Amino acid sequence: MAREARWSDLFIASCPVGEAAVTRWRRMIETALFQGGHGVYLVPPGVKPREAIRTVLVGWVDAREAARAVAEALPLMTAATTTELVSVEEPDDGLLGGAEALADIATHLARHGVTVRARVLASDRAAAGALLEEAHRVSADVIVTGAYGHSRLREWILGGVTRDLIEASDLPIFMAH
Repeated sequence: MAREARWSDLFIASCPVGEAAVTRWRRMIETALFQGGHGVYLVPPGVKPREAIRTVLVGWVDAREAARAVAEALPLMTAATTTELVSVEEPDDGLLGGAEALADIATHLARHGVTVRARVLASDRAAAGALLEEAHRVSADVIVTGAYGHSRLREWILGGVTRDLIEASDLPIFMAH
């Protein structure tokens, strides 16, 4: 499966819904994300293909995985009308909650011709929930985010936010590791 994913520009699959589906598809998604070498586009069951991707929501964390996802999704963002670049405020991001890093990546995207708006979201809820809420608020067609992993002793390989987003999203998700 990883070999097949490496031969493609993009790996497309449906999001697992429910415990049985998560268990069944977990390994495939892990393999595509962590060994495939390219972006993964996950579509929730029942979601119809978009006529055009007009609004992209990027969930930014100042980390390698987010940079990889942005690089892989750049063709989507340049074709979109607007890209909403958001970071969920966390206590250890400093006084501006990650605003400095957002400004830098927004400048990078603008150099590529992406129309981008950047802002830090308040952290009054879990990051995945905040991203989904914001995606609905701006009528996003797709959510772009890095795929993070943790020790298998703590949880299955996808990190908490990554796992929560895959399991809860009713919008397509573009991820890369």
